[in-house]
This record gives sequence, C-alpha cells and structure tokens, in this order.
Amino acid sequence: MNFIIRWIVTAISVAAAVWLVPGIEILSNSASWVGIVFFALILSLINMSIKPILQILSLPVTVLTLGIFYLVVNTLLLYIAAWLANGLFGAGFYIASFGSAFVASDGDFPRAGTHRPHRQRRVISAAAPSACGNP
Repeated sequence: MNFIIRWIVTAISVAAAVWLVPGIEILSNSASWVGIVFFALILSLINMSIKPILQILSLPVTVLTLGIFYLVVNTLLLYIAAWLANGLFGAGFYIASFGSAFVASDGDFPRAGTHRPHRQRRVISAAAPSACGNP
C-alpha cells in the first residue's frame, strides 16, 4: 500500500514537472498519461532502491554544501530513470535539475499523511493506596 501511494504521488509530481517546467516533455507516441505513469513507476523503484545508497555516499558533500548537492543527486536519479525508460522522458541538465526540485519534493508528502505521533498511556492501578489517606 505504501508503494502504491508513493507511485501515485510520484506520478502527480512528474505530471506537474512536465506541465510547469518548460523543456521537460514525455517523448512517447501513446497517450501522455501512460508515459507519465510508466516513468513514475521507474522513478519510484529507483527512489526506493538506489536513492538511499546515493544519499549515504554523498552525505559529506551534502553537508558541506548545506543540502544543495541533494538536488544533484535527484537530477542524477532523474537521468537514470530517463535512461531506463528508453527516451520516454526528455530534458537537458539544467532543466532536469530544475524539474528534479518538483519531483524530489514528492517524497515528503506520503510520509506526512501517514505519520502518527506516539501516545502516552496512563496506567491506573486499583491496588495502590490513595495519596489522600482515604482507604
């Protein structure tokens, strides 16, 4: 269920990037929504498998650049997904780095809706004597 939610949110963010960022386009001859869904599937699988490894490997550079290098990692993942989709998704480097800001922000939305804070439970014991002195 978590993967399906992540896939849907990625498809929405890819569609937003195609619609809002000039230069990013779906290069398929079929319906564009099929290309967006297929590309979002590939990108979701890459984000689940390769992205954590790249985040750990690039952590020193990301800390030195105050998090800006994270956009380079996301642009690289976008290029890997475009390469695996065999030319389904087309964009230049600068356009892809701008579009990766749209696509990278999708990772926070599925987790934001499913986070539940921990509740403290109160345990009332009937065996303990009352503090007021009443038996």
